[in-house]
Amino acid sequence: MSASQEKKTRVAQRSEGTDKKRNAAGEEARKAQAFRRNTIIVVVCIVLLVIAAAIINSNLLYRYTTAVTVGSTKYSPAEVNVFYRNTFNSIYSDLGDYASYFVDTSTPLTQQQYFGNTEQTWADYIYEETLDNMKEITALYDAAIQGGYTLTDEDNASLDNQVASAQLYASMYGYSSSDKYLTAFYGKGVNEAVFRSVLEKMLVAQNWSTQYSEGLSYDQAQLNSYYAEHQDELDVISYYSYTVSGTNAAFEDLSDSDAQLAAAIGTANGFAEATDAEDFVARVAEFSGSAPAENHYPGSTVTSYSESAAEWLLDPARQSGDTTVVETDTGATVFFFTGRDDNDYLLANMRHILIRADADEDGTVTEDERAACEDEIARIADEWSADPTEDHFAELANQYSEDAGSNTNGGLYENIYHNQMVPGINSFLFYENAQPGDTKQIYNDGSYTGSHLVYYIGESGDTYRNQLAETALRSADYNAYIESLVSAYTVTEGSGSNYVNKD
Repeated sequence: MSASQEKKTRVAQRSEGTDKKRNAAGEEARKAQAFRRNTIIVVVCIVLLVIAAAIINSNLLYRYTTAVTVGSTKYSPAEVNVFYRNTFNSIYSDLGDYASYFVDTSTPLTQQQYFGNTEQTWADYIYEETLDNMKEITALYDAAIQGGYTLTDEDNASLDNQVASAQLYASMYGYSSSDKYLTAFYGKGVNEAVFRSVLEKMLVAQNWSTQYSEGLSYDQAQLNSYYAEHQDELDVISYYSYTVSGTNAAFEDLSDSDAQLAAAIGTANGFAEATDAEDFVARVAEFSGSAPAENHYPGSTVTSYSESAAEWLLDPARQSGDTTVVETDTGATVFFFTGRDDNDYLLANMRHILIRADADEDGTVTEDERAACEDEIARIADEWSADPTEDHFAELANQYSEDAGSNTNGGLYENIYHNQMVPGINSFLFYENAQPGDTKQIYNDGSYTGSHLVYYIGESGDTYRNQLAETALRSADYNAYIESLVSAYTVTEGSGSNYVNKD
């Protein structure tokens, strides 16, 4: 190899070594850059996750996302939570004493079937009802605002009191603030501001609804026309009835079911031979051991009976004392007709004091207990006679009466219709020519067992017939108004619906 070639080779080798070092250095730089980039990405992701977790655990998603849009109004999950809980409370209250049989408040509603429906939980049902309620409330609220409606100072004071009650409950149940209590009771995101906002919307809707309904009016011609068209539904039918079954113990010694059935029908026909109501009651009481109660039902209820029984009871030619027997596969029912009331009478107003009679262990009210009740009512009547005015009677009612329905309003009952009260009071108000200011002491067995002191205020000024017709017309017109409002509204769910608390 020549000297010049060796030199070229050494130069090439040095160049190649330099390039390798340069390339290695470049690779290291690229690796370092990628590491830094990946590290930044990981850190950013961690930060984003932390921020997301913080948002989820905060109230932002519950107050500032849209769970439901009704018409053009957007509702946050927190607002829907308040509507949802109020709907649940209303449904639970309507179930009354049976509520605990259907709803277990210790178990999430999402885990409980709605009345055994395998495809719907209580949460599903209540949420559907909530959306329907929100639709109606929103429609009424918008109508109120468009109509220029504003809450009164009294209304705003009522809202203040409801918010203040949350503060009271928070203190009672150991929460550090009312917001924490509201969150625990209604769901995440609910604070005083959200709570009051929803209550205000509900109150405006309710007040506007009442204002519209009460603003509807009807003249006498309209009332007469409606009643005439619906007389069979509205007239009150009075009668006694008793069903005799072939399985009754009185027929158990008979040879077979056919003989028992025949005996039951024969017994019913025997009751139908009664000469008057007193005779009918006595015959049934002798057979059954207890006297039947007289029924007073509107025709709309009577029509739910068998077709033959309803047709017989509603026959315009029916007279007091008429009887009929309706046979069935298991026996027969005998009817004794006592009258038909067209409700064309003035309603009554009264005040009332009740001293209840307590039954003993077997459910019997002793003579001594009855005497004690009557003595106490007599004593109260004597106390009233020292100042025989309506105001004094009202004071005594608030002081002594054991009637929970009236012992905070002076014992007042208004617009009383036939047979609304126990028999003795009903007779005093409508059939004994009572004059305003008259009083009477009445003892009653059965419902409201005890001694009653009744003060007759007088007639209310309107007939029950008119009241029934007006109520029906107002209800129909109001429902039509609501339907027209709500039909223009649609309900759509947003991403925030996932944050509604349905448990």
